[in-house]
Amino acid sequence: MLSVILFVVVFLAVILISNKTKMNLGVLCILAAFILGGWYAKAPLNNIINYFPLSVLTTLLATTIFFAYINQTEAFKGVVDRVLYATKGKTWFYPFAIFFSVFLIACIGGNSSAPIIVSPIAFAIAASTGMHPLLAVMSGYLASAGIGMAPWTPGGVVFSGLMEPGAGDKKMTALIMAIIILFVGALLYLIATYFVLGGNKLQDKGTFVAKEPVPFTREQKTALITLLVVMLVALIPAIIKSFSTGTLNKVCTWMGNYMDIKVLCFIGALFLALMKIGDGQKVMREMVPWGIFLDIGGACVLINCAKDMGIIDLISKWASDSLPGWLMPFVCVLVAGLLSFVSNAMVILPMFSPIAATMAVAGGQSPVVLCTCLLVGCVATGLSPVSMGGSLHSLGATKEQREAIFGKQFLAAFIHLGIYLVFALVGGFGLVGKIFGV
Repeated sequence: MLSVILFVVVFLAVILISNKTKMNLGVLCILAAFILGGWYAKAPLNNIINYFPLSVLTTLLATTIFFAYINQTEAFKGVVDRVLYATKGKTWFYPFAIFFSVFLIACIGGNSSAPIIVSPIAFAIAASTGMHPLLAVMSGYLASAGIGMAPWTPGGVVFSGLMEPGAGDKKMTALIMAIIILFVGALLYLIATYFVLGGNKLQDKGTFVAKEPVPFTREQKTALITLLVVMLVALIPAIIKSFSTGTLNKVCTWMGNYMDIKVLCFIGALFLALMKIGDGQKVMREMVPWGIFLDIGGACVLINCAKDMGIIDLISKWASDSLPGWLMPFVCVLVAGLLSFVSNAMVILPMFSPIAATMAVAGGQSPVVLCTCLLVGCVATGLSPVSMGGSLHSLGATKEQREAIFGKQFLAAFIHLGIYLVFALVGGFGLVGKIFGV
């Protein structure tokens, strides 16, 4: 028990010091890991260093650099312009136009770019048509809730890696299950909110005009074609491998082992650089979030030290002894959802993924299902205004619009979480797990 108390105190202290001093959270986590894992738990310092998740971060670096080159061409903005122009004059469809714009950008890997591009347009539409500003936020965030973690995107790479301690080699299955559950839940939630907030009764005041999109430039076409090729080469071998045998299967296996997403993204970035598309120095200096990489790595190092302190085993034993198996999916969604109000999935998943594996064995549940529950819970409350997702998708709001929706975003996040809590109570996660054979 002393270890648990000490770990919680140090973990909270790290967050408070980071917020107060603006020092990188990852650096403080690594320092805390040396103190807790080395000084207190007597683990060799080299073991602690080896906890740094190089594999996940290398893949994240590759995908980030590749998409940074694409972002410089403003190709994603061209996609949005075409969606909005296609719905010109159809005021009732504008919330869904926002939804599909973000969905398309997120689907092709631009999840982090989507709110920056779409949010100002969404709030301009709200001002022009009388659309409730909360609907502008929800249309964007709910669109990215699932597809923003697609396996070929930077988000999918990170989350699948963070779930590996619990889901093992089925981590991709857990990710796909979470994407499907989140997409269906988010779409149904948006449709219900659309009618509650009067999205079907919008009146165009003419202050927002969807302009005819300009043709794609050579650079934008090249960037989008390169992105399409990378996605196809990453996905097709996995699809073929699932139903083929013989030589073709061996080729696909080799491609899966040696031409995975990080290799393809590095190749794609090199190709764009050789085609003189994008500024390589700007990419490395301004567009690669080194601080976030260090946050993720440091958090993983600190969380892994909890194993050396015996905390993971202690919490797992308590959960296994105290919780009936049928309640475990509900608890995983609830805990992850509540924590994501003040934290994010990058911290929550590495902490609870190993625990989920032990809980699953004791409770007769699938660890893949419980990892799916954790990820769904983390994303569900990302709509809150103090979370990264909720704040990014309200970037384009005026002061008045932001004040009008601040409290309502909390309520919207709780309702979104409630959808998946009910789904867990009725056994929905387990049913999806059976469909996927896990």
